[in-house]
Amino acid sequence: MRAAGLSDLLKASDRVAVSNITGREAGSVTINSQRYCGNIVGGWALGKGGQRLDVPGGKPVAVFSNVEELTRSLPEEKLPNKIIVYSPPPAVYGEVKEIIEHCSNTVETLFIITEHVSIEVTAKIAQMCSQANIDVLGGNSLGMINTHDGVRVGAVGGTNPSESFRPGSTAIISNSGNMVNTMASYLLSGGLGTSYGISTGKDTLILLPFKKLLELAVNDEKTKLVIAYIEPGGLYEKEAVEMMARTSYPKPVIAYITGEVLQTTGGAFGHAGAVVEGKGTSSTDKMLLFDEYFGIECLIRRQSTKKRRDLSMR
Repeated sequence: MRAAGLSDLLKASDRVAVSNITGREAGSVTINSQRYCGNIVGGWALGKGGQRLDVPGGKPVAVFSNVEELTRSLPEEKLPNKIIVYSPPPAVYGEVKEIIEHCSNTVETLFIITEHVSIEVTAKIAQMCSQANIDVLGGNSLGMINTHDGVRVGAVGGTNPSESFRPGSTAIISNSGNMVNTMASYLLSGGLGTSYGISTGKDTLILLPFKKLLELAVNDEKTKLVIAYIEPGGLYEKEAVEMMARTSYPKPVIAYITGEVLQTTGGAFGHAGAVVEGKGTSSTDKMLLFDEYFGIECLIRRQSTKKRRDLSMR
């Protein structure tokens, strides 16, 4: 882990580059981000070198053929230290490998927006980036926003981040990208601003999980409260709660766990990692986990869980 606090993942002085920048989603998000905070120094797309991405009301973004050309063309003071990966799933591994080859001396964090990257590829990316001392948020992340610094990567905040994200003391950590925006709006309507909005993604492997982000939040002076949006699937929350209990976690945490109705009706989430696969991974199990951590005795939920388990054993 390279970052020591949440601001190390994204801050005002960061220089951002975008892969597959001329793609429909990447291009649209880049234009909105550049208008919001102007932190993008360039991007690349195969066969599109020499073009530029026009930004109404802002400075156009240069497009290069690949990451190597970008690093050769930009002056040293503009070399990216953060990169957003928008490449299609089959290209993500090769993209990350080239980024490490050409940018390992400058890049600190990768934000992988691409979803449905295979588990095998994600595991390889985790190993490569760990060896290169590069942090990875994603895959299937919507990105991140640092509200106090007024900067973002990815589509967090939509076309006008300032509408939902106003400086405050609440960090939002969410499996769902869209729920980062929704929760920021709800908080703002209640008079609470945000310090950060972070979309972890919800692929089967989450490369910057809840536990690590909570550890980074401890060292962030602007974050006084953490609110988490949690989907079923995986044991990341169990690891986080064990850490909080072991360390007497010093900041208040509010956990919103979704999916209890869907698990009784047989419905499913769209995220690849939101699949119940054994003990501790269901919505009810996660609710009980946090109830126990907070010292809440929820008899109704315990009775409901026991009834379902008894039925499944018949």
